[in-house]
Amino acid sequence: MNRSLWSLIILFLLVTGVISLVIIKNALQEKTSRVHQSLSGKLARNNKIPLQTPTKETVQNVVELTPDKIAAMIELSLENIENNRINDAEDNIRTALIFEPDNMRALTILGRIMFARKEYIKAELIFRKQLEIDPHNATVMNNLGSSLAKQNKLAKALEFVAKANQADPESPEILLNLAGLYAMNGYPEKAIVSLKMVYHIIGPALVPLAMDQSFDNIRKEPEFINLLKYAMNQHRQNRGKNEQN
Repeated sequence: MNRSLWSLIILFLLVTGVISLVIIKNALQEKTSRVHQSLSGKLARNNKIPLQTPTKETVQNVVELTPDKIAAMIELSLENIENNRINDAEDNIRTALIFEPDNMRALTILGRIMFARKEYIKAELIFRKQLEIDPHNATVMNNLGSSLAKQNKLAKALEFVAKANQADPESPEILLNLAGLYAMNGYPEKAIVSLKMVYHIIGPALVPLAMDQSFDNIRKEPEFINLLKYAMNQHRQNRGKNEQN
């Protein structure tokens, strides 16, 4: 797994509402022979998301997991991601999900790994499962919308992200996603309104984000151009003040 994938995962974690996730550390423990049968049985019953049998190495090092050990395994997967060991992270997450198939944190991490790998259908299935568990979760609706958008299901993607915005109207990540989907669905005025709201929250940091191709449809709109010019001027002024101090 290369660094570009890790960068994508980091970007996705930051831009689509994973700011609350905590990176922590721990390790797996020993394993008895009956665990493999338990894993296989639970895997067969949990067929709504794209789980896979853990690797032989994981099976040999996993005990019947208590909630604390499952939490430690999830935390370890985040450390794996930080160290660019994406396969290990995925393996740990999939194992945790066999014991706790409705664990929202584990599902979020697995969904975002699938998204970063451009396996958007798998990511969609995972986020849909999360929505069954927590139908009003704004972050989940936003993530599902992102997965649908990558499959060119733009109208449906807009529907979910608009609902996410209703649930969390001040989230800049959701507003940015909403603006892009408005632009791609042919609603330039709504897209620009949403972008202005993003600017009021994050300021000049909007400029690089607005370079995303999802805004290509409105790039020549006068209001879009003026907004970016204003944001860039503010950035220059802020930088000048910082240099003086």
